Amino acid sequence: MDLVNQVFTTGALFLWQALLLYVYKELYAPRLPIRLLLFILLTLSIVIGIGIGI
Repeated sequence: MDLVNQVFTTGALFLWQALLLYVYKELYAPRLPIRLLLFILLTLSIVIGIGIGI
């Protein structure tokens, strides 16, 4: 059961990252540098991953 939970949680993290990248590409591409966005995504993923215990 732990493996199933881990797969779903990891999939959810990838899904929200893809969604955020899509929104970034559509709305904020001219104003916000992509390196800054990727750094924010990585930091949030680490924090959320530690918070939910991956």
